[in-house]
Amino acid sequence: MPVGKAIFITLLLLISSFSGCTLLHQTKFTLLSQTIDDDEGFTHLSVQFNTSDTSTLTVTDPQRTILFSNIYYAGIHTEHIPLGDYRTTVTPGTYTIRAVDASKYTIFQNELLFRGCNLSFTSIEEDWWTGKTETSIVAFHLGVKNSGDLPAYPFDISFSYGSTSLRASLI
Repeated sequence: MPVGKAIFITLLLLISSFSGCTLLHQTKFTLLSQTIDDDEGFTHLSVQFNTSDTSTLTVTDPQRTILFSNIYYAGIHTEHIPLGDYRTTVTPGTYTIRAVDASKYTIFQNELLFRGCNLSFTSIEEDWWTGKTETSIVAFHLGVKNSGDLPAYPFDISFSYGSTSLRASLI
């Protein structure tokens, strides 16, 4: 066998062996669960994931502002990511969960579309005060249902009854 051909075959085998190693060592990222919750007045995204090596997890809001970013090592992790300030209703839209490996290569990306809160009254009860000449409502007790996909934190409410309008703060 000529020397040139032997060197060529040796180089080919050497390159093949390195490329196999490179292909075998890819960081795997698996999202195990995701939920939206209220954590004592804070809306947060809870995620559980598994990564096979070092990866960076980033969450962005609909305006592509980074809400959260952190580096994780191999293993299963659970993270509670705040999506807004205390008692602030989160902006509906598309949020993105993205993971990159140590080489900044995207290994996972998922878009979460939130439509927002959808409040409806389930009950209304009044407390009345009766004076010597008139009767007045002094308090409302409201039952509210949220059938949306994000928590809601209303601060005030407006009522209209006939020609009378009233605005009140919610406690």
